[in-house]
Amino acid sequence: MEIKMALVVEFGNGGASTLSSLVDATQAALAAQVGALQDGDVSEASDTIGSSILTQSVAVGAVGSAGSGTGGTVKIEFDPSANAYDFDVTSAWNSVKNVKAVSDDSENVTFSNFVHVDVILGGVEASTVNIMDAKRGNVVTGQGNDTVNLTTLTNDAGWSNAFTINTNGGDDNIVIGAGNTGVAGAGVTNGSLTTFTINSGTGVDTIDLSAISAKASFVTGGKGADLMMASGGVDTFVFAVGDTGTKLSTADVITGFGVNDKLDLYGVAANWTAVDQGGGEFIVTNLLDNAKIIVEGDLSGSWFI
Repeated sequence: MEIKMALVVEFGNGGASTLSSLVDATQAALAAQVGALQDGDVSEASDTIGSSILTQSVAVGAVGSAGSGTGGTVKIEFDPSANAYDFDVTSAWNSVKNVKAVSDDSENVTFSNFVHVDVILGGVEASTVNIMDAKRGNVVTGQGNDTVNLTTLTNDAGWSNAFTINTNGGDDNIVIGAGNTGVAGAGVTNGSLTTFTINSGTGVDTIDLSAISAKASFVTGGKGADLMMASGGVDTFVFAVGDTGTKLSTADVITGFGVNDKLDLYGVAANWTAVDQGGGEFIVTNLLDNAKIIVEGDLSGSWFI
């Protein structure tokens, strides 16, 4: 019988300027320890992330390392009617830097006012992941029709300003928005310091970056008729063979395409043509396999990669 891991959430204040994944950092810390943990044990000594949560508000102590948070309080709430957890840093932004949530199943979770958020979920049912006012993080969901809502907030260009989102199978909905400067004073909320790498996997997906101006985004819709909404910044939309349909009814649609945006297409430029339909709409077609992409916006720049 397969034993699945229930939701485990950990937080703390460890960090480094090059840190991109709390999962990798935790594994490295555990590997450096003497001996092995038994199933169900949690490291509370040298683990970068910290100790696992209790089902109540908990205090998180400061870590004596350069740039670490000052220590603060996380409020934890559970809504049984929605089977949803809410984790909120109620002390100052940057007082509790990190949170890592891991589950083999689908989950409904909200994380507010953390600096770095990593969420790794599995399952075949729908998951909802809400990340509010974060600077960086990584999100992986399972095979259900998942929803990821993310708002960005950063205090400066230092350290990492980057998010990766991979929602795998299912008809997924990913929305990136501007954060709330009220939790961090004069912060940057429009994504102009932040890089986003998004892959929504197989399914009929929606990826919406229209509310921000990303420093850079790399967006892969995957197989299925996807709707992708560009940011006001610099976006690259990535296509492999089979990622979009051969009919207009099954083609991927990109809206808000800007003069600095790119299509990272398979093959060579000579195999692709863009036909102006008027009104700012173009049909981009592969002349070999008839794959089509509907692009709404400005293709006057060097749009092919």
